[in-house]
Amino acid sequence: MGIPSFLALPAARSDWADCMPCHPLGHMLLWTALLFLAPVPGTRAVLPKAEVKLQPAWINVLQEDSVTLTCQGDHDPGNTTTQWFHNGNFTWTENQPSFSFKARRASSGYYRCQTAYSSLSDPVHLDVISANHTDAEEAAKIEAEDTITYSLLLHPEAAEGEAEASDYQNHI
Repeated sequence: MGIPSFLALPAARSDWADCMPCHPLGHMLLWTALLFLAPVPGTRAVLPKAEVKLQPAWINVLQEDSVTLTCQGDHDPGNTTTQWFHNGNFTWTENQPSFSFKARRASSGYYRCQTAYSSLSDPVHLDVISANHTDAEEAAKIEAEDTITYSLLLHPEAAEGEAEASDYQNHI
């Protein structure tokens, strides 16, 4: 088995200086690598993911509360169009990255957004509850245990000192 002619080896170290045409394989590998790394027409580069921000920052809001959704993603300076999705369905397009609305029960669900230079955001959940909503049915289902963790949601307009809480264990 001999050495292929395109892989000619210099006889001595001093022969490297005048051996430019003896490595055509190097140029072939370079062009092959460039072809694989070149973008394919019709494909898009990976875009950064947009992000939905809620104001107020919590996911549970009361009916009639004002909610602002903001889509943080790259925009074209002349085009701030933002597409909004509610519960997986395309809902509307805004000419600015944020908008405000009064919360209704139908506003509950998952929100996503996308801009011209960003990919679709991860979903953000918003839950709209009524002001007189109680968890009495859920509380009745809880069996007595050593530790129960619960939270209390107060409306920001509630006067200080009006909220009262009592904690009883085993109805004592």
